[in-house]
Amino acid sequence: LLQYQANVAEFNAARVRERQRVQHPTVKVRSIKKDSPLDASRGITVMMAKSSSLPKAMNQLLNKTKSAAATSKQEGEIKTCIAHNTIIHEALKYLEKSQTSRRYQSEIRDAYKKLSKYPLTFLEKMNLINTSPKDLPGMLCVLDDLGLRFSKEVMDKFEQDCSTLWATKRQRVK
Repeated sequence: LLQYQANVAEFNAARVRERQRVQHPTVKVRSIKKDSPLDASRGITVMMAKSSSLPKAMNQLLNKTKSAAATSKQEGEIKTCIAHNTIIHEALKYLEKSQTSRRYQSEIRDAYKKLSKYPLTFLEKMNLINTSPKDLPGMLCVLDDLGLRFSKEVMDKFEQDCSTLWATKRQRVK
C-alpha cells in the first residue's frame, strides 16, 4: 500500500510539473500512457510536426484521421499537434520579418557588448536588440522603470547608445 501511494504521488508530481511547463493556453499536455491506441497515427502526427507546419497538410492529416473513425481523444491529440505547429509557424514568420533577422552576427554581438555596460538582464538586452528603439518612449516600452534605475546622466548616455545601436543600414543578402 505504501509503495502504491509513493507511485501515485510520483506520477501526480510529474503530471503537475508537465502541466506547469505548458505556456500557451491552447496547447494541451499529452498523457503519459505507454500503450496508446494512437500508435499508428501518432507516427504520422510526429512526422508532421517535425517536417512541416503548413496548415493545408495539417488539415489533410485531420481529415484522414476523421475518416478512419477517430475518437475524440485522437482528435484532441491531433489538434494539440496542430496548435503547436501553428504557434511555431507564426513565431518563425514573425522572426523572419523582424529587423534583427537582417543583421549580421558581428553587429548583434557589438550591440550586446554596448548594452553590457548597463545593469540590464539578458532578456532586457535581447528585447532592446530585437526592437532597436530610437527614442526614449520606445525604450520606456521595453524598460518601464528606466528612470528609477538610472541617473539622469546615465539615462542620457543609455539613450544615445540605444539610438546608435546599429551603426550602418546594411541589408543582409539572402
